Amino acid sequence: MELRQRIFGQEHPSTLTSMGNLASTYRNQGRWKEAEELDEQVMKMEMRICGLEHPDTLTSVSNLASTLLYQRRWKEAEALEVKIIETSIRVLGRDHAQTLGSMTNLARAYTGQGRWVEAEKLLVQVITTEKRVWGLEHSETLISMNNLSTVYRDQGRWKEAEELGAQIMETRIRLLGLEHPQTLASMGNLALTYVKQGRWKEAEDLEVHVMETRKRVLGVEHPDTRISISNLAVIYEIQGRCKEAEELFGKIVEMRVEQDACARMNSLASKNVNQGRWMEAEELFGKVVEMGKKDLGVEHPDTCASMANLAATYANQGRWIEAGELLGDVVKVRTKALGLEHPDTCASMANLATTYAVQGRWIETQKLFREVVEARTKVLGLEHPDTLTSMEHSASFYIMDRRKEGLELQLQVVEVRKRTLGLEHPDTVASMAKLASKYRDLMRWKEAGVLEELVMATRRKVLGQDHPDTCNSIANLALSYGQQGQERWKEAEELKVQVLEIRKRVLGQDHPITLKSMSDLASTYRMQRQWKKAEELTVQTLEARMRVFGQDHPCTVFSMSDLASTLWNQGQERWKEAEELELQGIRTKKKIWSLSNPYTMKSMSTLASAYKRQQRWKEAEEVEVEIMETKKKALGQDHPVTLNSMSNLASTYKDQSRWKEAEELEMNVMETRKRVLGLDHPDTLTIMANLAYTRKSQGRTTEAAALIAQVAALRSDILGNEHHDTKHSIDTLAEWRCN
Repeated sequence: MELRQRIFGQEHPSTLTSMGNLASTYRNQGRWKEAEELDEQVMKMEMRICGLEHPDTLTSVSNLASTLLYQRRWKEAEALEVKIIETSIRVLGRDHAQTLGSMTNLARAYTGQGRWVEAEKLLVQVITTEKRVWGLEHSETLISMNNLSTVYRDQGRWKEAEELGAQIMETRIRLLGLEHPQTLASMGNLALTYVKQGRWKEAEDLEVHVMETRKRVLGVEHPDTRISISNLAVIYEIQGRCKEAEELFGKIVEMRVEQDACARMNSLASKNVNQGRWMEAEELFGKVVEMGKKDLGVEHPDTCASMANLAATYANQGRWIEAGELLGDVVKVRTKALGLEHPDTCASMANLATTYAVQGRWIETQKLFREVVEARTKVLGLEHPDTLTSMEHSASFYIMDRRKEGLELQLQVVEVRKRTLGLEHPDTVASMAKLASKYRDLMRWKEAGVLEELVMATRRKVLGQDHPDTCNSIANLALSYGQQGQERWKEAEELKVQVLEIRKRVLGQDHPITLKSMSDLASTYRMQRQWKKAEELTVQTLEARMRVFGQDHPCTVFSMSDLASTLWNQGQERWKEAEELELQGIRTKKKIWSLSNPYTMKSMSTLASAYKRQQRWKEAEEVEVEIMETKKKALGQDHPVTLNSMSNLASTYKDQSRWKEAEELEMNVMETRKRVLGLDHPDTLTIMANLAYTRKSQGRTTEAAALIAQVAALRSDILGNEHHDTKHSIDTLAEWRCN
C-alpha cells in the first residue's frame, strides 16, 4: 500500500484497492477500529472521485458495513446497507449480484437485532430472485437457502430448518459429490439442526461422515477438520460418552501443539473446565492471558475473551473478589475499545454484575444490570433477545434481594416473547419456566406448579416427550410438587421416575444427565424419609460417577455428600460412616477447588451440624470458626453468607451457654443486616428474634420482650397476622409477658 501511495498517489485505484485489502486483513485479525478507519478513508475518496453511484463506491460502502457487522453494530450497518440497496437497485437493477449481496447483509443486520420476520422476508426475496436468475442449483442460491435455514433455526422452527437444510445437502451431493467442502458444510449445518432437536444419533452419523471425509480429503490438521472433530466431541459429550469426547478433544490439542500455543492451551484449559479441574484450567488460562497481552495487546478481542475465561475459572473456585476484579478490567478495556453499548461490553458488564451479586453487593449488581438493559434497549430495542435476556438476569437478582420487581420484570419478558414469538416458541417457553422459578423463589408453589404444567404440556406438544427440555420441565414440576407438602410427594416421585426412565432409554444408563436424574430421585426419597431407597440409589449414582468421571470429579464428590447426608439421617449407628464420607468429600473439594469454594463450605457446614447433633461442641465450633473466617476473606464481612456463618457460630456458643460471645456475634449480624438489607428484611427480623432469645436466656426478660415485640410488629406489617413467623413471635411475646 505504501509503495503504491508513493508511486501512484493516495487516490489512484490501485492504491485504494491496497487500502481495501489491508482493511480486510485488519478485519480478519479482529482489529476493528483500524479496519473501520481505512474503510471510511476508501469510501470517502471513492465518493469524491467516482461519485456516490459508482460500483467501486458501492463496494467500499459495503466493506464498511461489513466491518460494522463484524462488530455487531447492527443499527449502523443497517443504515448503510439500506442506502446501498436503494442505490444498487436504481443503478444496477434488482437482479444484480451487488444488490442481492447487500440484501443478504441487511438480513444479517436484522438477524443480529432479533428481527427474524424482516430477515426472513428479505432472504425469501433474495432466494426467489436467485432461483429465477441463476437457477435453484446455483451456489449463491444454495448459500442464501442456508442463510434462511439458519434464521429458521434461530427462531426454533426446527422442522423448516431441517427441510431446507436437507434440500441443500441433497442438491450439493448430486452436483458436487459427497466429498466437496460445500457438501460437508451443509451436512454439518444439518447435524446442528438435529442437535437442537435432541436427535443425537442422526447428528452423530452426519458429523462422523464429515470428520472422516475431511481427514481424508483435507488432512487431519486442516482447520475445517478440527472443527468437525470438535463438533463430534461435543455430540459425544452431550450423550455422556465422556471417554470418546475426551479422546477427540485430546486429538485437537495434539494437532495444535506445533501450530498455535495459545489455541493449544485454550483447548487444554477448556478440557480441564469440563472435568472440573479448575486449578489446572486457571494456570493455563493465565498463560493464555499473558501471551495475549504480549502478542496482541490488552484491547484485542481474543485477549479480553481469555481474561473473561480466567475470571470464570476464579468464580468456579468461589474466588469471587478476584473474578470481579478481572471482569472489571475486561469491562474497562471493552468500554474503551468498543464503547459502552457494544454487545461484548454489555456481556462483560452482565458477568461482572453476577459476580457482584454472589458477593452480596446488591446495589452495584442492580445498577450494572440496569445499565446493560438500557444499553441493549437503546441499541437493539426492547424486543431483542439479548435485551430480554438481560432483563431476565436482572429479574433473578431482584428476587435474591426479595423484591417483587423481579417477578414483575420476568412477567414483562414473558409477555413480550408471547407477543413477538408466539406461545409455543422455545424462548417463550423458557421464559415461562424462569417465571415459574421466580414463583418458587417466593415460595408460591401452587402458581409455580400451574405454570410448569403449561410449560411441560407445550414442550411435549412441540418437542416431544423425550426431548431434553421436556424432561427438564417435568423435573421442575416435580420440584414444585415436592414443596407443596406431603400430599404431593408421591406425584413428585412419579414424575422423577418418569424422567429417569426417559433419560435411561434416550441417553443411556451412564450419561451425566441420567445420573443427575438418579440423584434427583434419591433426594425425593430423602424428603419422604425413605432412607434405604435413597441410600441404594445414591450408592448406584456414586459408583457410576466414579466409573464415568473418576473419584475427583465434582459430580462424584456431590454424590459422596448426598450419601453422607443419607447416612447422617439413619441414626447413630451410621454416623461414623457418614463422618468419614463427609471428611473425604471435604478433602477432595479442597483439592479440586479451594477452601473458599461454596461447595466446600456447604460440606463443612453439614459436618459442623452433625457434630452439634452429637453434642461435640468444640469440634463444631472449630469448623464453624474456619467457615466464618474463610467467608470473611472470600466474600467480605457484610456478605449475607458470611453473616449466616456468624449466626451459626453464635448458635453453637449458645449450645454451650456462652451467652456473652453469642450476643456479641448476633449484635454484629443484626446491625450489619439492618444497614445492608434494611430493618424489614426477613433475615434481619430472624437475627433480632435470635438475639431476643439470647437475652431471655440470660434472664434479661424486659429487654428480650421489647425486642420480640418489635419483631412481632414488623412481621405483622410485612407478612400479615396469619403468617406462621408472625404468629410465633406474637405467641412468644405473650408467653414472656405472662411469665
